[in-house]
Amino acid sequence: IFRNLAVVSSLMAALASVSCQEKVETGETAFSMVDTEISEVLPAWESTGSATFTLDWPVAGEKIEITSDASWLTDLNDRTAYEISVTALPNETGALRTANVHVAYMEFTGDFAVRQEGASTDLSYGDFFRSDSLYSWGYTQFANDSTKAVLPVDNVIFGDASSYRYALYEGSLGVSELSDEDAIAKLNADEAAVVDKPSTLFVLDFEKAYTLIGFAVDQENNNSKVYRESVNLTKDDASTKQDDFEDYKDIGNISQAHN
Repeated sequence: IFRNLAVVSSLMAALASVSCQEKVETGETAFSMVDTEISEVLPAWESTGSATFTLDWPVAGEKIEITSDASWLTDLNDRTAYEISVTALPNETGALRTANVHVAYMEFTGDFAVRQEGASTDLSYGDFFRSDSLYSWGYTQFANDSTKAVLPVDNVIFGDASSYRYALYEGSLGVSELSDEDAIAKLNADEAAVVDKPSTLFVLDFEKAYTLIGFAVDQENNNSKVYRESVNLTKDDASTKQDDFEDYKDIGNISQAHN
């Protein structure tokens, strides 16, 4: 995420040749920024990283001051004599954002940028379904029927997919019962059961097995691997039972598993 350039005594000579390092020397003190601009972009969800500066012959008692022009950057800490760390809060907008971090040491100053991608504004799934991409929150008993529960489902969004489809079906529907190809065809055809919005409520029976099935689609119409999650509620459960199927595996991106 951040280029984390460890500074040790054996690398000091090598660091002097880094093109982005502008070194200022005066008397016994030298200050230089190694990462003047961060090229990597933090993901939209909370992330931490670090940037590096060097202090040759630091003056005893002199402190490094670290400030930022963005409220979404927190925990500006000097973790060692040569490194600062920052935490970026979640970016729920659809736009890339940039923060400037200012470092001051005595009369010397340096700056670097922190960039963070934005979540998709239409809350579509990203590159692939992950085991933590679909969250099922605690259920409540259905008001008019003690044998049923209401299960709210919210989606956590990653990346750049343009749309997604998911549905809750009765039974245990692993790959042996329903192949990925058949699952995609079923979801594409089943307009009554399929949900394509970020949040919904399912009403289901206690003590019955269900499978939550979904997939994402990118702008080039490539399908992600089918996501499957089992749901089985009992009245004495504090929360839902959620298990990934043994044959479910993450993929790097949608294009690696398109149909």
